[in-house]
Amino acid sequence: MIKKYLGLIVVAIFLALSAGIVLAANEPVAYVVAAVTHNGTHLINATEDPIIVDILTNDMGYNVTIVYGRDLSNFSYDANFSQYDMIVVGNGSIPAWNKIPVHDIPTLIMNPAYVDEWKLGDGTVPIGSDYLLGELVYDMTILDDNLTEPLILYYSSSTTATWAYALPKRPDRAVGIFNIIQPTQASLSNTVLVGTMYAGGELFDGSTTNDKIVYFGLPGTSTWTNDTEEVFRRGLDWLINDYETPVLSNIRVEDLTNHSGTVKWETDWTTNSSITYGEEITLSSGTVTLNNATRSNNHSMPLSDLKELTMYYYKVTSCSELGYCAESGVLNFTTLDQTPPHLVNQSVTNLTNGSAIVSANVSEISNVTLHYGTNQSALANQMEAYLTSSPTFQLASLIENTHYFYRFEMCDIFNNCANSTLFDFTTEDWTAPGAPVNLMLEVNNTDGSINISWEDPIGEEVAYYNIYMSDSADINGFNFSSPNITTSLNSYIDYDTADKEKYYIVRSEDAAGNEENNTFIVGKYDFSLLQGKNLISIPLVPFDPNVSAVMHQDASYNPISEIRRFNTTTQEFDAVAFNAGTEMWEAVSGLAGMENIITLEGYFLTSTSAIDFTVVGIVPDNATVELKTGMNLVGLTLFDQVVLSGFDPTIYNIREISDRNVDGSYNVATYYATNWYGDYFDLDSGEGYWVKVDSDNSIVVVA
Repeated sequence: MIKKYLGLIVVAIFLALSAGIVLAANEPVAYVVAAVTHNGTHLINATEDPIIVDILTNDMGYNVTIVYGRDLSNFSYDANFSQYDMIVVGNGSIPAWNKIPVHDIPTLIMNPAYVDEWKLGDGTVPIGSDYLLGELVYDMTILDDNLTEPLILYYSSSTTATWAYALPKRPDRAVGIFNIIQPTQASLSNTVLVGTMYAGGELFDGSTTNDKIVYFGLPGTSTWTNDTEEVFRRGLDWLINDYETPVLSNIRVEDLTNHSGTVKWETDWTTNSSITYGEEITLSSGTVTLNNATRSNNHSMPLSDLKELTMYYYKVTSCSELGYCAESGVLNFTTLDQTPPHLVNQSVTNLTNGSAIVSANVSEISNVTLHYGTNQSALANQMEAYLTSSPTFQLASLIENTHYFYRFEMCDIFNNCANSTLFDFTTEDWTAPGAPVNLMLEVNNTDGSINISWEDPIGEEVAYYNIYMSDSADINGFNFSSPNITTSLNSYIDYDTADKEKYYIVRSEDAAGNEENNTFIVGKYDFSLLQGKNLISIPLVPFDPNVSAVMHQDASYNPISEIRRFNTTTQEFDAVAFNAGTEMWEAVSGLAGMENIITLEGYFLTSTSAIDFTVVGIVPDNATVELKTGMNLVGLTLFDQVVLSGFDPTIYNIREISDRNVDGSYNVATYYATNWYGDYFDLDSGEGYWVKVDSDNSIVVVA
């Protein structure tokens, strides 16, 4: 963004040069004349406008070359615009508009026909008038008394309208155009009759121009007034002369020693050079001023006879040929010294088991190297901080509970170096032990209690095991701020098992109070069985899928007499019955047996009485249900109830779902087109369902 004062000065100069327009020194100017033009009734051959030519040559003193638009259309013609200091583009048709480098050479455009092509805006706003008034836009201008509003831009005794062409309001014109003059009509407020754009200004398509542009939307010279001619002259003058305050950049001190240095900077315009320097920040006394009248874009002012290790304040000034000056603020530098830096103080903070922050204060700006390691005779590691008097080093990947030694090596910018004495610290023990392994649950058939057991992890010794309990399989159902049970043993018996579901997470904690944060969930799940047949599915993953392990029956506790599952391959039931004498599950005569209980596979359990039967296992993140064409006996949800209307069966080609009632009858829901028909029921955890599908596929059920 152009600084406010710069914008004020430049636009004010364009509109009101109190010192008058600077006469040109025979600068070469190209005046582009249209291929054809219009005299009000018909097209005629193009010619230069004598009023424009008179102003360019006689008033402004430019060396004018007429470039005809018809010549630009000739493939072999080269106008060589690079030889000109400025281009003026006249009104009318210029088919070869793209050959005019309006973005690369200062250009005054008074041709509205190619506004789109030259990226100034989305067309123009035509204004037909024989008496056109304009007003100055005040938001970025300093007005001068020699231009009085309203400006009379067109004046004619004829009733025939002369056309002006305003650039449209934003956002339909380029962002980089400053509005200098707009029509006085309220409806045309913020349109641009005369506007300027600086080099680097943003064009309508977001690109930028490489040089200055003046848009002059008043091509009808036959009805120009003195005001119009004055603004036209100032537009030309602003384009070709440097009325901008120079911009200083990259001010720096190079080749600095203990007694000398060179102050350098750049300017965007060729300017002279001046520097004032001294030891007081106000630069009000005891200063030295050096001047160089040679104009350049690159400035270099050598300073000598400086004091060692002394702060000097300075400011630089550059003035253009027309007397516009830019002055820096007060800057400073310090001469070099030959005394090595020394350590003022140091500290170790934020110490953890594997990291630490080592900080220091050094007597002067230096490159500081921290050497550290576990062997004080050979510090194997190092970190560096550059050009600072307060280095801070963040040490990482340290070994837990380990004694470290360190020292500082300090070198100032003159390579004066020194080493500190040796310091030390010890890292803390912040590492949690590993998670317990082989976490298991077992059901006590006598009292229904749950025996929780696990083994020690490999590695750091565990001081305590924290047992967290929840009635929800969701990890968010656990309160990890306070364990339900803490023990130093490798097992615990939970007698509080009345709830249908109960889930456990066991975490290790070391003597320093560091607890690991595993999320491995195990749990117990109760089936409320009726006497007789019950259709169930198991939502847990059994620790051991063998039927005997899952069902945990013995000679004294054996409520389940038979288990059946539907074999989709044979389209028959597989079945096993419990033999209390052998405490074994045996295949039912005439039917295939089964060895394992699978998560979310459907089973008919025959119970000898109404009883709550407990199974234990691991809480899965998800489970895959394999479906075969035809009938399948499966579970459809793990732990959450699923509303049938929200279950989309089309993904799995499910045609029918049957839910078994307590009396052995079934509720049957059939999916047709886009809706369920028949009976309506919810899909519940622990339930088994008959599912009819049209093709083989699988369902991934997420916990």
